[in-house]
Amino acid sequence: MRIEGASAVVTGGGSGLGAATARLLARHGAVVHVFDRNREAAEAVAGEIGGVALLGDVTSEGDVVAALDVANAAGDGLRILVNCAGIGVAGRILGKAGTMPLADFETVIRVNLVGTFNMLRLAAERMAGLGEREDGARGVIVNTASVAAFEGQIGQAAYAASKGDRVDGAAGGAGIRPLRYSRQYGGAGHFHDAFAGKPAAGSAGEPGGGYPLPCPARRPCRIRRCGALHHREPVYQWRGHQARRRHSHAAEMSFSDQAQRTLSALALTPGWRRIQALRPDCDDVIVATMLEAAAGFAESVLAPLNPVGDRVGAQVVDGRVKLPPGFAEGFRQYAEAGWLGIDAPAEFGGQDIPLTLQAACGPLFDRGCMALMMAAGAVRGAIHLLAETADAATAAEWGPKLVAGEWVATICISEPEAGSDIGRIRTRAEWRDGAWLISGQKIWISFGDHDMAGRIGHCLLARSNEQPGTRGLSLFLVPDHVDGVPNGVVVERIEEKLGLHGSPTCAMRFCEARGMLLGAEGRGLSQLFAMIEPMRLHTGCQGLGLASAAADIAEDYAGQRRQGGRPDMAPPSIASHPDVIRQLHDIRSATEILRAAVLELATVMDLARLEGDAGLGDLAAWMLPLIKTFGAETGFDTAHAAMQVLGGAGYTRDYPLEQYLRDARVMAIYEGTTGMQGLDFLTRRLWRDEGRGLAVFLRRARAEVAAGAAARGDEARAVGALLDGFEALSERMMAMQADAEAGLYRADSYMRAGWAAVSGVMAFRIGAAEALQMQAARYALHAARCA
Repeated sequence: MRIEGASAVVTGGGSGLGAATARLLARHGAVVHVFDRNREAAEAVAGEIGGVALLGDVTSEGDVVAALDVANAAGDGLRILVNCAGIGVAGRILGKAGTMPLADFETVIRVNLVGTFNMLRLAAERMAGLGEREDGARGVIVNTASVAAFEGQIGQAAYAASKGDRVDGAAGGAGIRPLRYSRQYGGAGHFHDAFAGKPAAGSAGEPGGGYPLPCPARRPCRIRRCGALHHREPVYQWRGHQARRRHSHAAEMSFSDQAQRTLSALALTPGWRRIQALRPDCDDVIVATMLEAAAGFAESVLAPLNPVGDRVGAQVVDGRVKLPPGFAEGFRQYAEAGWLGIDAPAEFGGQDIPLTLQAACGPLFDRGCMALMMAAGAVRGAIHLLAETADAATAAEWGPKLVAGEWVATICISEPEAGSDIGRIRTRAEWRDGAWLISGQKIWISFGDHDMAGRIGHCLLARSNEQPGTRGLSLFLVPDHVDGVPNGVVVERIEEKLGLHGSPTCAMRFCEARGMLLGAEGRGLSQLFAMIEPMRLHTGCQGLGLASAAADIAEDYAGQRRQGGRPDMAPPSIASHPDVIRQLHDIRSATEILRAAVLELATVMDLARLEGDAGLGDLAAWMLPLIKTFGAETGFDTAHAAMQVLGGAGYTRDYPLEQYLRDARVMAIYEGTTGMQGLDFLTRRLWRDEGRGLAVFLRRARAEVAAGAAARGDEARAVGALLDGFEALSERMMAMQADAEAGLYRADSYMRAGWAAVSGVMAFRIGAAEALQMQAARYALHAARCA
């Protein structure tokens, strides 16, 4: 819905997410009414944005009615309600102990359920009485407060009012179920009867019964359930008759659908059950809750920043980089919610959760705002790097600060004369007066400078001795400030790029900047891979996030757009046209194959670490260039293909596909171009490693296919033939070591043949028979180019 000129109410708008939302709406031209129980806070925010301060409490129907009536009298009536009231109540009461007094828990119920339901009902009644605006919408209600209160620990709390006086944060028992939303009209939020101390309907731990929020259209509301994860979409959109709607952007908001697809793919991943056996804290309920929480955070906090970052971009002001509005606050919330340290070591204050769960949640965040998550990816990589290479003092100083988001980090490799040819790096590190002093220039540094954190540490390669090539390179951590004093780190410029405008790509100058040596002197490049490897997996997650969004938009648009058919009949949706069916199939199958492959790699990396399995380590190294390369290509290709489904509409800013296309293009360049990944796949993973990772892949793939052959014999035979062909091709490519130039010429085609083989196995895993045939054909093409 168009925001400009709309009358909006933000409850809990005096602080936190509510205040940030009020500012965002005001920047887009809404008439914002800041509703909060704290008069000073409401007036402060309203004064800042030129809005209206309204004093009140969501638990008081009189306060709510008065506030809504004031807003409804403004402009052409109340069009937007964003409920952020009481978000902090549950978190403050529960605390870190995971328990709360029963009386306090009832306060949470009163504020976050009863108060919220009342307010939504009253707002919906007012919107239902309004006429449609020119964009076909009557109003939008966004409810974050109940979701925030009833996700996570509280959402799974064992409520035992009839048996005790405390509420335990552990799962089990007769649980309060998280509030759920149907896709249309928001209704039917099912929850247990907390005041009676017993479930309203259904057995413990199952949804059922409850009290539906009345639908303003007086139609039955639907709630969709899929296995362990129940879809929720916290955006309530009250629109007019379907035939009079413009094409909505509902698919943009299907973060929950992506979370569910991830859960389904995870359940099919062979290594996942083994990880759960090794890590009992990763049971199905916890994982489903975590993914739902990630979807909610990405949708409510990150997604609103994406168009702002693209439109405003990063800018250099007075020699420092200023990020787009909301980026600093979004990053702070991301870190405070624990997402930044999800797989960080516990000694740094991280959650030490398996990498697989980070790879499951990460694409949701990248879908929300890939530009901002560029900073998060570098910080996560630096956390792992410091854990492996830093001395105890440096790790203790920097690790917790990075996990908390108070400090951030970059990766500094490229120079004007040394891109992929790292051995030509000229930046010097000189040991003088008991300190390492770094001098030189670095380029293409994502988030090299910004106003988002108190300190920036640059993980930097510099030449510390006279050894030629990479043997003379050492790894340093170079802070932008030391003891509050600038450390000789200067931003020279930020690049004007095709996409990722919110992510500043900086050219940096280091002028005798003090640095801390990480690891052994002269071993910098090999040690840096502790940071590069998770960042290459992150590239796959980025592509998956954008591909998921593009697929959803294409499917949603095709279902709504009506065109063609007999002239004497109403036109059908284009989703029924054979060519569109083909396009949608190709988009979706490519996305889901990538999802399965990303989770496969993440589980392999986890098991290699948890079990010390060298063979799985070889397999992970073999898969990394594939996931990096084809995660990048899938993200770009699906945005391109989805744009074709939308036709001219896809080429406009009415839909975010054009931004996805621009943002995705760079993924095939950074962290090693596609050509470099092909060389790595051939020369290191096949030739240097003697095909050890390939052998593990083939063995595991054949075992998986054999297990499913009884039920799907034809598909199993097709995958078997594909694997046999790729094994034979690999033997021929192995023999090309004798003629290296001939092998290098074919490296890209060989890597693409390898991805076709991996994709064939993933297609078999997820039951995509037509996609399996396509992969077999693609394999034949690339294998022929290797002849």
